[in-house]
Amino acid sequence: MTLKAWARSRGGARVLGAVTVVALIAGVEALIRAGFINRFIVPLPSQILAAIPRIIVEENVLHRFWQTAQEILWASLLLAAVGISLGA
Repeated sequence: MTLKAWARSRGGARVLGAVTVVALIAGVEALIRAGFINRFIVPLPSQILAAIPRIIVEENVLHRFWQTAQEILWASLLLAAVGISLGA
């Protein structure tokens, strides 16, 4: 299988896309560490990745997600009830 055919396959396209994203993130990290990008303006991608679990726990993200899902459900039910009762 040639590289072109592999890249066009479903699995190959996914792997190529993932490798491209990882390479771009690694490139940005290298540019920041080398001083080409100011680290006070753009944080290191590794620091952002390391902060995600802390943000999820400290900011109650899962609870807020559940609360938003409930609000969407109630709004949909109310919209359906009003719409059906008005004959829309």
